[in-house]
Amino acid sequence: MTGKTARNRKASSPIPRLWNYWKPRATRKSHCSSLPAARSLRMNAARNSSGARTGSMMLLKRAIPSLLLLAHAALQAAPDGIVQLKAVLPTRPVFRGEMFAVDLQIHFLANRDRRIDFNELRNHPPRARTEGIRFLINRPYFSESRGTIGGRPVAIYHYKRAAVATRTGKLELEFNTELLVQDFTGGIPKKIKYELASGPIPLDVRPLPVEGRPAHFTGAVGQFELIVQAEKQRVRVNNPVELMATLQGTGALDTVPMPAPDNGWEGFRVDRLTPRLSVGTIDLEAMTAYSTKQFRVNLLPRRAGTSGIPPLQFSFFTPSPRQYQELTSARLPLVVHGDAPVESTVPESAVNMTAAPESEPEKPYAQWSHPGPLVAPAPPLLTQTWFLAAQSLPMAAWLIALTWRKRRDYYDARPRLVRRLRVEKILRKATPRLEKLALGDNAAEFYAQATGLLRERIGERLDIPAGGITEAVLRDEWSERLPREAAQKLDAFFATANAVRFGAGTRSIPETAPTQLHEILSALDQLEAPVDDV
Repeated sequence: MTGKTARNRKASSPIPRLWNYWKPRATRKSHCSSLPAARSLRMNAARNSSGARTGSMMLLKRAIPSLLLLAHAALQAAPDGIVQLKAVLPTRPVFRGEMFAVDLQIHFLANRDRRIDFNELRNHPPRARTEGIRFLINRPYFSESRGTIGGRPVAIYHYKRAAVATRTGKLELEFNTELLVQDFTGGIPKKIKYELASGPIPLDVRPLPVEGRPAHFTGAVGQFELIVQAEKQRVRVNNPVELMATLQGTGALDTVPMPAPDNGWEGFRVDRLTPRLSVGTIDLEAMTAYSTKQFRVNLLPRRAGTSGIPPLQFSFFTPSPRQYQELTSARLPLVVHGDAPVESTVPESAVNMTAAPESEPEKPYAQWSHPGPLVAPAPPLLTQTWFLAAQSLPMAAWLIALTWRKRRDYYDARPRLVRRLRVEKILRKATPRLEKLALGDNAAEFYAQATGLLRERIGERLDIPAGGITEAVLRDEWSERLPREAAQKLDAFFATANAVRFGAGTRSIPETAPTQLHEILSALDQLEAPVDDV
């Protein structure tokens, strides 16, 4: 009994049955043939229920990764814990048109699997979703800091801007932006788009006080100064003089018009030019904007005299003392001379006169009754000499330019020829001068110019610089090329020139010196000149 119970317990255990169930059909054991029919039916039912449980487990294992991905996507779709947009506005009441700082912050829970590109942050600053404020600076001041939210470290990206309120009352301001976050979770890089929006942020905007408001107040709020300059102080009647008025200070000036005189521009015609506005930041922490606006007008005086440019008046509201302030420029001197243009008066009869009805156009006739004198037509231009000569001028100018260019190219390619022509020109000019020096018995000047001419001619024949000719060069180069008698005359002439130069010889010029110089130059002319390689 005990053995049978053990065998039955062993047979009813699920482990052998499962192992037997997943074996191949050819090696699967079958105990049904040796058991009774009822027991065989129970074993088949248990085997079927165990197979069903095993199939459910396999389906659950396959579904777990998909469920995890769906849960991860659901977490990523909820931006509350990853990236947030917050706005910091002043808690105190502000006046309409008063400048205040706005700090828009993006809180990002960064880790090694998520990050934001800096270019993405800079190119997508938050913007106002609701109306009621206006930003003064186009590009916000971008900075980064670190903080914690709920004990978790976060990166805080600040977008600081200066703004002014355009409406009064209890405003509920909202801001929004869009960002792409790079996600590397699971090893698969992807970009997730977040549409961020801040909640409603209250801002109390109060209207400007009516008490004490000047009549010429135009809505400027802040602290400003007025600078007025004129282009000149003397002008003719009806000629323009440029007037430049500059407003600068801390506050918004983009909607402020140009200051005007108290009684208007009486006696002037005003041509307004386009104003120039520039806005900068002088305090990055408080985001204080410094505005400068230049107004330019052309004033045309209508009558002569010493009138001057009337003073300009400008008023603004200062929030800190909560009072209005007025600025008045000095009266600029202006002397207007000349005669005023005479205005023509229209007679009353011409004013009341009605336009006469237009008459019907005359019908054209084939022939005029008075055609006028008949004149022979002028000859065509192609048959006139002056016209043909004028047409040839461009061709003549082109031929002259071409000839000059060819001549310059010819001499640029032949430097030795250019030097030979220059030396011959020097000899032609120096020969009369040497004859005068010989008659005047100026030995030092005569021999100085004569040796210079000889060096120029010898340098041209030897193709070396004139300053590099020495006795050693003459001895080496002229031993075979120059005749013996001419070489002796050349040595004697240079010896006499050196004696006169250094004071060892006589101060008078021998009578044979000009003849001797002429013979030496003639002997040098007989030598073969160097030729350019062209």
